[in-house]
Amino acid sequence: MYKIALVLTLVATANLVKGQPGEKIDENIFGVLAGGTLSNITNYEADNRTGFQVGVYWEWRFSEKFSTLPNTVYSE
Repeated sequence: MYKIALVLTLVATANLVKGQPGEKIDENIFGVLAGGTLSNITNYEADNRTGFQVGVYWEWRFSEKFSTLPNTVYSE
């Protein structure tokens, strides 16, 4: 439980940090997502499954205080 609370706190804190406050408003941001997955199903006789996930995202800025972030993710 402690580890979950720590991870959630770190994620929430990372979302509040602004790395470049002087960036332009009219620029759109493109990016790539990548990571690993680990799953365990209870009540099923199998080992853990590992996999990966990849995706792309695009932040479309309308103004300084409003933007949208569509993304597409594939997870195995």
